[in-house]
Amino acid sequence: MNTLHVRSVPDDLYQRLQQLAQTRNRSLSAQVVMMLAQSLEEEERRRNQAQALT
Repeated sequence: MNTLHVRSVPDDLYQRLQQLAQTRNRSLSAQVVMMLAQSLEEEERRRNQAQALT
């Protein structure tokens, strides 16, 4: 598995991510990976829908 380091995360964003991870009983890393995966899946769905309309 690869490692991704992210710099310059604004304090408020970091705190929101921590809170979300805590409410979902996940580690911060697991929450961020989950959100990245969901974001990429959504982008792929949008791209496929756009291609279907053209």
